[in-house]
Amino acid sequence: MVEVSSYEINLSFKELHYQGTVKITLSTDEDLFLDSVNHDVKSVKADGRELPFSREGDIIHIKTGKFSGTLEVQFEADVDQDGIVGIYKAPYEGGYMISTQFEANYARRFIPCIDDPSKKAKFLLTVEVDKNKDVISNMPVKEVIEKGDRKIVKFHETPKMSTYLLYLGIGNFEEIKEEFRFPLILATAPGKSVRGKFSLRIAKESIEFYENYFSIPYQLPKMHLIAVPEFSAGAMENWGAITFREIALLVSDKSPFSLKRRVSITVAHELAHQWFGDLVTMKWWDDLWLNESFATFMSHKALEDIRKDWDAMGYFVSIETAEAMERDSLFTHPIHVTVKTPDEIEEIFDDISYGKGASILRMIEAYIGKENFKKGVSEYLRKFSFSNAKASDLWTSLSQASGKDVNSIMEEWITHEGYPMLRVSRSEGGKVRITQERFSLVKAEDRLYMVPVTAIVDGKQTQFLMDGKETYLEGKKVKLNLDRTGFYRVFYEDLESFFQSDPNPMERWGLINDYFAFLLKGIITPEEYVYLVKRMESEEHYLPAGEVASQLTLLYNINSDKWSLAKDIISNYVAKWENRKSDVDRQTYASMIASLSYMDRDFAAKVSTMMDNMESLVPEMKDAVVIAYSVAKGEKGFEKLMEMYKNSKFDEEKLRYLKGMLASHEPHLIANTLNMSLSGEVKKQDIPFMVIWGSIYPRARDVTWEWFKAHMERISKYYEGTPRMGVIMSNILPFVGLKHEDALDIASEIKSGKSFVEVGKQKLELYRKLL
Repeated sequence: MVEVSSYEINLSFKELHYQGTVKITLSTDEDLFLDSVNHDVKSVKADGRELPFSREGDIIHIKTGKFSGTLEVQFEADVDQDGIVGIYKAPYEGGYMISTQFEANYARRFIPCIDDPSKKAKFLLTVEVDKNKDVISNMPVKEVIEKGDRKIVKFHETPKMSTYLLYLGIGNFEEIKEEFRFPLILATAPGKSVRGKFSLRIAKESIEFYENYFSIPYQLPKMHLIAVPEFSAGAMENWGAITFREIALLVSDKSPFSLKRRVSITVAHELAHQWFGDLVTMKWWDDLWLNESFATFMSHKALEDIRKDWDAMGYFVSIETAEAMERDSLFTHPIHVTVKTPDEIEEIFDDISYGKGASILRMIEAYIGKENFKKGVSEYLRKFSFSNAKASDLWTSLSQASGKDVNSIMEEWITHEGYPMLRVSRSEGGKVRITQERFSLVKAEDRLYMVPVTAIVDGKQTQFLMDGKETYLEGKKVKLNLDRTGFYRVFYEDLESFFQSDPNPMERWGLINDYFAFLLKGIITPEEYVYLVKRMESEEHYLPAGEVASQLTLLYNINSDKWSLAKDIISNYVAKWENRKSDVDRQTYASMIASLSYMDRDFAAKVSTMMDNMESLVPEMKDAVVIAYSVAKGEKGFEKLMEMYKNSKFDEEKLRYLKGMLASHEPHLIANTLNMSLSGEVKKQDIPFMVIWGSIYPRARDVTWEWFKAHMERISKYYEGTPRMGVIMSNILPFVGLKHEDALDIASEIKSGKSFVEVGKQKLELYRKLL
């Protein structure tokens, strides 16, 4: 048994090399094993005496025997120049910063340590750097000592926290601040902080929301939001020093609403972690899902409160719930899984851990009531502050707050994969008959679920827990899954009963989302699906209308001949929605314009004329106009977009032009765009987007696949230690595999992220049926 009390870390950096000591105060009953990757360990001392040690792979075996005291480990190491985890070089035009990314188990690439979330400790960090460099960590700077052209930066000691939450950034940072009761700071590479004001406001409002919701103040004396030029994830919740991809943090007044909303959700998500994950941490990675799903759910609740006109919960179901339900009906796993190895940990950063877990929390909140849910969460955080907890500890708090048996329901949902379909029919006695069966897009063992069902029957609302095969309700008109709070699908043998029950937009979205899944499964025919789509052609709300347009775009990309009606229906939406004014409506309209521009070159030519007035465009339209311009203008369009890409300073614009160039109908222009990533003109973090976009676009698909095969080995080196290659394959295989028989063979060669690859294989089989 090992207990760690503190780490005192003293490091000296010269360019991309560092050396120093780590003093670890701990107690152990037997020899000590430290996690250590790529460190040259020089010595290990205790009380001034040398201790024998040996390296066993990525473990340092120190012969301590039973020991209580402080070990001093002297070592040196290099900053990683190729990868983007551990401690690594994050380049930008004209310079670079050194940054860290330690989740899940990459702190061992920074210092020798016990890299386990349950081994919480205090961290006291001192760093020596060149005098012209800035240093950021979790805590505020305590003291700076100048030494000629060098300086020593000492930080205040952190509270007890897990190793994966430690942060160090070294570089020339440009900072802006938001007025608050403690320093709220946003840091960027030089020249980019001007786009940070929006995120700082969202951060301030999110913190205020969480402090009120949890009834616990933010615990650290400052907060940094740091834009990192190269970053493997979208963002990371290091306590007091959150890191982000630049595009996940930096926006301007002229940025599209879709980006502002995505940035807001990301900022709110990471700030939720400052309580749920940082203050209270899971004991082991098998409860990672609770950290991530809770932050996912809470970020939308925060945004729902601070930006009421953005329909945050509509966005939640259309992104988090929808993607989780798709994944959970393919190659899946229970929310709670046993993990042991690093690869197993990385595999569970997926739609199940984030989206399904968050959706189940929303279902439980609807079942026990919002106030009871809030009360239970607050009590849980108070009880386990600065320590570790298990998921069952939260269920107990929610049960105590509500008086309902949350434990039993949640244990059922987190330990079993999949979800049910409830079939609504009329029984011989005139009652409404509801039966449940597991819904899966692939062959799967049937089972019963404990389903908190919400319903309106003949205008009256009811709620019940369904754990059997069937149940009966008295009534004629029926609608299930109110506000889409339940994690289940509903099939109506008589669809009229649903439409006659006055469904709201979220429920209409749920219907078309369910019925697209039923099309993939073969429960309904293409003709029945088209009937429903045409019935919703007059839809006035952005949520169900956007879902119809998105589904039809996907079907068009699979087989443009068979699903040519996509052009007609999206054209009708476009004509109808042209003058909508709200942010969510304009964003939906712009998305439809982008889809139609790719499908119809004549339409694209009309839209492309707006390119001359890009700066005066409604921001939401910029992406669509760039795609239209690329489609309509061919070589001339490519040259202009390439020039605009090279002259752009921010990721927002660069990604817009990359996606536009990949929408070209000319194969050689697609190849030219992809080749930009070989010369360093494209960030390593953005290459997956390019490959995915190129695979989805029908006219870019062939050349993208050949390019990807040719450069797979090089790309995989960028993402070594992560499941990113599997994630890429999951997204591209369902499209490239429609024509390229070698796609499945290549997919089998992917070494990491194998669960994601399996999802890609299964989606390919489903899409082939739609050809």
